[in-house]
Amino acid sequence: MPFDAALLSALLLVQATGGDTPTPQISVAGTGSVFTPPDVATVTWTVHGEGPTSDAALTQLNATRRAIDGGVRSLTTATPKGGNVSIRAVRSRDCNANSYGPPQLDAGACAIVGYVADLSLELRTDQVSKAGTITGLIGRLGARDPRVSSFALADPRAAQARAMAAALADARTRAETIAQGARVTLGPILYASDSGNRDTPDEIEVTGAAMALPAPPPPPPPPIDVNVAPAPIETQATARVTYRINP
Repeated sequence: MPFDAALLSALLLVQATGGDTPTPQISVAGTGSVFTPPDVATVTWTVHGEGPTSDAALTQLNATRRAIDGGVRSLTTATPKGGNVSIRAVRSRDCNANSYGPPQLDAGACAIVGYVADLSLELRTDQVSKAGTITGLIGRLGARDPRVSSFALADPRAAQARAMAAALADARTRAETIAQGARVTLGPILYASDSGNRDTPDEIEVTGAAMALPAPPPPPPPPIDVNVAPAPIETQATARVTYRINP
């Protein structure tokens, strides 16, 4: 490949190591990227309840949550977790109360007509292939906005190590190319650093429509299988390496 003299002058660094003795060097940056199938899927959803009182809204919310928890247990041993609970009063559309105006009494157009309660939940499961099926069942059982929010690696350290090994190999190749063009011999590594690595999970969103449970319920049909084939997780690494040039 053609050799760029300007590139050589930028990458051949001469530094003093003590006294007047210079150390000729080649400094390069290598990059590496590996792909690993995800082994964790995260499903998120909201449980909703409403009623004339806050207690009634929470009672309905809990009933829906119990139904969803039972359905989830039929497909995975993972346990849904969550704690963001909100309870809001519902007023007529004719009420002009807002957070920037003067306070309003709960009377007339601003009288409270009911309450709504919402609870956000999350499920992390290692049964990645069932993530779509779980999402569909949660939607059937009354959840709002169920979705597979992300795929990830439970422990990315092995992927990071492979990406760094690839980055170091790339750095060696780059340095050897420069050394060949400069007609010098590449020596040992003087310095190497990790410039940082990152995981970029590819997200696949699978949504399920919220549906009310029939009453009285017949034997529930089996969950609808949704085949999920997530893209591999890309793990990247960059290494900055400085080699000594042999005399």
